[in-house]
Amino acid sequence: MQNRLRNLISHTSDSAYVWTRRLFLSCILLEIFQLLWLSPLWLSELPRILQNTAPAYALMTVWGIAIVSSFIRKSPFYEIVINYICCVIVFGNFAEFEYHIDFVYIAMSFYFLTIEDIRRKDEMSGTVPCWVYPVGLTIGVGFFYFDSALFKIIAPMWTYGLGFWLPTSIPHVVWWPELIHMIPLGLSKVLSHATLLFEFAFIPFVWLAFLGIHQLRPIILLGALLHIGIFFAFPIPLFACGMLALYVLILPIQSLKEPPVTTTSWRIQKPAVMFFSTYILTGMLLFLSMPHDVYAGQYWQRAPISRNAYNVIGQLTGIKLHGLFVDEHFSRCPFTISVRVDESERTYTRGADEQGIGDLFSSGRDWRHRTFSTHCNILAEAAYTKELQARFRHRYGEQNVSGELLYKTYQLDYQSPISLKENQMRSMKRLGRFDYQQHRLELSLEHDAIKDLSDARHAAQSALENLKK
Repeated sequence: MQNRLRNLISHTSDSAYVWTRRLFLSCILLEIFQLLWLSPLWLSELPRILQNTAPAYALMTVWGIAIVSSFIRKSPFYEIVINYICCVIVFGNFAEFEYHIDFVYIAMSFYFLTIEDIRRKDEMSGTVPCWVYPVGLTIGVGFFYFDSALFKIIAPMWTYGLGFWLPTSIPHVVWWPELIHMIPLGLSKVLSHATLLFEFAFIPFVWLAFLGIHQLRPIILLGALLHIGIFFAFPIPLFACGMLALYVLILPIQSLKEPPVTTTSWRIQKPAVMFFSTYILTGMLLFLSMPHDVYAGQYWQRAPISRNAYNVIGQLTGIKLHGLFVDEHFSRCPFTISVRVDESERTYTRGADEQGIGDLFSSGRDWRHRTFSTHCNILAEAAYTKELQARFRHRYGEQNVSGELLYKTYQLDYQSPISLKENQMRSMKRLGRFDYQQHRLELSLEHDAIKDLSDARHAAQSALENLKK
């Protein structure tokens, strides 16, 4: 065992690390392109000095150039510094426009920064210490899984085995509504429970694999199948690609070059080893000590640290709680809302149809914000009008348009989940009219429709609370 631990500080090829860095930063670069397109919607969430278009675009341009340069340069330390700073400024400040991979971007950017510092000081060109690989998998994938699993063990949709079934049963949550008829309920329950077990086991499996139990590597790689499925099922392609990029760290790419196995200077490695040990320990303690019922009352009174301290830690290190596909997402929004412009087959979300299913431009961050932020505010008419108006300004600019809002409600029945599929057969109903003139949006919503949406939300949340009891 002592020899295996000693092997973690020996050198091995950096091929897998370099490809992981390039692929992962490519995902961030694509995020930058989408953010530039969506800039009118999120500029207000940045620090005040960057809330105008010119400085924000300048920052994004420098950021993109730094990432492209990192693909070319052999030791891109300064480019990685710029990338980390920009991740903190942009992703770390998002609130309403936050996306669940933002904190993986921050954590991995910090990881790349530390490893590049070691590489530029190390005379062993083309190699890295062996511990670089399990540490990267722990920070980028393991933390995300462990935190997600802590949410899921108290989420009825996962404990009932519906973690796959429920999201794929709502059209505006998937790429193709045909998925509703493709996943049998029995298979969904098996996959849901297997996913929960895998996420808890991922971190120990990674370290055991790198300590010599190589038979675990194929099992770990099964997680990549999960993200391939997410890529084809849900409109979050950059999340799926980013996580798949991190799985390169488990591949035996380092055997291709077969460099001499030597031990680097402990003086060079020690600061990074001590830092990552503290980082991982702090992350695990924070995840275990923070309450995961984030929608419950008096949440911050029960948390072990203040909200400000928690936000600072998350902004700088990427250690932050984020439940992914849990019940509260759907109980707050058990309905689809679509915008149909008069004399047009296309809605304001470019390619979204009446079921709320969008195209590539409305995927990822835009889909999450539109579905779970903008439309979830429909019962707070003033807030909904403000957010919808911002989206119309972004989409139509000076053009004047009018049309109607459509909706469909869902019954989230955990005891008889087949009813979700039956709901899809119902047609969309009229929610009201809208008129967008001279940058101002006027809504005329029908009282009966609003009551229908309110009743659907109340029924879904009551059903969820009864299950938790």
